[in-house]
Amino acid sequence: MNVDTRFPNASVKPFILLMAFALSIIMTGLIIFQYQKNIILERSEDNLASIANLKVERIEYWLDGLERDASIISKDYYFTTLLEQWLRAGALDNADRDNILKRLENIEDNNKYAALSLLNLAGQVILSTNSLTMSPNDESITEQAIDVIGAEEMILGEINLGQKDKLKMAMLVPLFVESKGDRQIIGVLYFSIHPEQFLFPMLDAWPVARLSAETLLVRRDSGKALYLNEVRRKKDLLLSMTIPLNQEDIPGTNAVNGKIGFFRGVDYQNIPVISYLAQIPRMNWGMVAKVDEAEVYAPIYRRARQLLWMGGILFMVVSLATWLYVRRALVSELAKFQADKQLKKSEESLRLLVSSVRDYAIIMLDADGHISSWNKGAEYITGYTFADVFGEFFSCLYPHEEIIAGQPQKELQVARELGRFEINGWQICKNGTRFWANTVITAINGTDNKVLGFAQVTRDISEQRQSEQLRAESEALRHASQMKSEFLASMSHELRTPLNAIIGFSEVIRDGLVGELSQQQSKYIGNIFESGQHLLSLINDVLDLSKVEAGKMILDIETFQLTSLLHDCTSMIKEKALSRNIELIEDVQADLGFMQCDGRKLKQIIYNLLSNAVKFTPQGGTIILSACHAVRANAIMITEDNSWKTRLINEVDDVETTFDEFLEITVHDTGIGISENNLNKLFQPFTQIDSSLSRKFGGTGLGLVMVKALAHLHGGFMAVSSAEDKGACFKVWIPWRDVSVKGVSLSVNPPIQIKDENIDRNLVKEHELPFITEVEKSASVLVNLALEKDS
Repeated sequence: MNVDTRFPNASVKPFILLMAFALSIIMTGLIIFQYQKNIILERSEDNLASIANLKVERIEYWLDGLERDASIISKDYYFTTLLEQWLRAGALDNADRDNILKRLENIEDNNKYAALSLLNLAGQVILSTNSLTMSPNDESITEQAIDVIGAEEMILGEINLGQKDKLKMAMLVPLFVESKGDRQIIGVLYFSIHPEQFLFPMLDAWPVARLSAETLLVRRDSGKALYLNEVRRKKDLLLSMTIPLNQEDIPGTNAVNGKIGFFRGVDYQNIPVISYLAQIPRMNWGMVAKVDEAEVYAPIYRRARQLLWMGGILFMVVSLATWLYVRRALVSELAKFQADKQLKKSEESLRLLVSSVRDYAIIMLDADGHISSWNKGAEYITGYTFADVFGEFFSCLYPHEEIIAGQPQKELQVARELGRFEINGWQICKNGTRFWANTVITAINGTDNKVLGFAQVTRDISEQRQSEQLRAESEALRHASQMKSEFLASMSHELRTPLNAIIGFSEVIRDGLVGELSQQQSKYIGNIFESGQHLLSLINDVLDLSKVEAGKMILDIETFQLTSLLHDCTSMIKEKALSRNIELIEDVQADLGFMQCDGRKLKQIIYNLLSNAVKFTPQGGTIILSACHAVRANAIMITEDNSWKTRLINEVDDVETTFDEFLEITVHDTGIGISENNLNKLFQPFTQIDSSLSRKFGGTGLGLVMVKALAHLHGGFMAVSSAEDKGACFKVWIPWRDVSVKGVSLSVNPPIQIKDENIDRNLVKEHELPFITEVEKSASVLVNLALEKDS
């Protein structure tokens, strides 16, 4: 192998260049760092000056307000005259006293003072809005009052500790009356002010979020600087924290000495701070607005550390590369050039590929799970920029509940142990929205099998999840619809056909058309006939419901005499009610007359309600069927009553109808009632509120469903009110379709229609029923019409 003899001499040059480059970078970095520190310091000075001056202006404005209040009350002619009159009368007139006290209370409430008190010329409290906070013989108040009386000027007192170690501040205002050009002082008005309510909130407010920022008020007290408000780092030291004035490196002592402007020193805990000093001359207060130097410089120090780490890593990488370059003594410069070129091209391609991928968030984590790399796809999916998340723990992408449960730590632990972890779950964007994501975390191991970091690849699969859910739901609905259709078709053919024969032949036998029966035989045949009719009714309910749901049921409007129709309904249920010793009462408006409707469906509505009432009313109970002519307003008023727990299944205003008049049908029973929690189950198909009720009373759970559906088919609506063990009340409103011709006679019963089945034809031919006029293909055999021999 031929080695270039120039290599040993040339190998020194890369190291010299590397060191020169490193030194230049370091010097440039130091210059930039110092320049940035100066800029941050200047900005901090400007901010502190603005904040301090703003707070001084607000405090001065507040003090001006206090003086304005004092001036207004002292010049109130009505008030001072009333006070003079009351004092001249020996302060015995209760009416004047009440008026004065009311005036003081108004001032107190309007201006949020703690208390207002009147002092006589001896400095004693003679009247106060808050007697608990004012002592009539308080020596400090008396001394201040005497000073005010002597100077005849307002005095604004210092902040002091009051009762129960609460801070207080006082303002004393002399009150004068003028008589013939002479002004005479008659008393002093004492304003009690709570600094915590007005003054200290002005100090605590800080426009920029700072952890160490605070504003302090100080005054001179016995050769020391006394802090008037509570400091951040030493709690519960109200008016007890002092610092000797000879400590010149503390901002508070300099503020007491009257200095104004920017000041750098240490605070009361010896922590370096940047502050701005201001003065409030009126109160001889000094103000300090300060913030810790560490917090001011924290961003640039953090950035410097990052750059230092990156520079150190870069320097180490470059140094290592240089050393390898020298050590390996590349034989062929061309081969090296080509290899370097190909390597750079591959790295750039990989970087561009990772950076440009938008459908996948590719995130690099360090060994502790902090984000160190972030591609464009991550920014596109989550909304976070790399600057937002750099150095953050990757749990910032997880919902709050998973963070509390420690899910991110668990995922890292599994990836560390198994090398890989995959999960589908919720992740969160910068704007707070969630997306369903597929996340794969892969551990990156070093040569010693130690985990150096993790690669996390996240893909938004929200649309895929929604599509899968929709497909599953669609398939379930399709399957349920298919099963329902097959079930109804099978029921129609397999059940109704033999039921027609059972009902027909049992009725023929019951009526003695095939011979006389014994009493026991008649009972058995009657049971067969009634059971067949019940089963046919249940099947018809199911088929009718399927027609309603398919939109294939239409109304057959005819004219009916309502009283007779309602009586027919009670006749159909009366026998069942009497068998259970239930009293069935008709309460029908006498002049209902005629109305156009679908009589069969209206009878089904009433029969279902009555049948339901009989079913759930115990022996000895009562059922009342009521019917009357009602207007729309009455129906709305009833349904807005809170006692109707289940509002109209179709609200009155939502029903598409132009009718203003209705037939109101009410069925009220004294049965077992319905609890409030179960009211919403009433109108769910194939559902009873309690499975035990289904076993005890029977039924398919379709009766009330059909009532609601048929009422809505008419353009009507319904409501229910009930309480457990107190019975139930159902109301149905059917639009009133009036008839112009009075006295229309009822149509006779329609002819029997029989199904085109051999067994039904035999039934007709064998007994030669003369009243059967035609044989049609029909939905059912109407054998339940009266089959009597003499007809």
